[in-house]
Amino acid sequence: MVDQNTAEKWQAMLQPMSMLTGAMQKNAHTLWNNQVEILDGMQAFAEGWFQRRHIGTQAAMEACERMCEAKTPVEWIHEYQAWSTGAFQRLMADGLAFQPDIKKIAGGVSPSLVPSLGKDQSEAASTATRNRARAEA
Repeated sequence: MVDQNTAEKWQAMLQPMSMLTGAMQKNAHTLWNNQVEILDGMQAFAEGWFQRRHIGTQAAMEACERMCEAKTPVEWIHEYQAWSTGAFQRLMADGLAFQPDIKKIAGGVSPSLVPSLGKDQSEAASTATRNRARAEA
């Protein structure tokens, strides 16, 4: 049988744990919700990426056929330029589609890396960053 003194010691040691449980539960919930959001975003990006690659492959095949049928170098260059323009647009679409995911990831990481700024401080920091970028350009 456990004596009263030992039971009290165990109770005293476990009491801080019960206080941490709520915080741990909140952190775990936030972590896994963030994981779900990131995975959903990555899946949506990947599906769009594959769709753009299928479109690009089809466009390349059609451009290749038209380039092989070109009668003059000008026609050939025109077909190549049309295809390369579409390829560039698809690459830009990849970048635009990925931006929301980068913002989510940066938003989740940056609060822990940067101390909280008030609205005035945040605006001042943003203005200073823009001014520095303009000076470097």
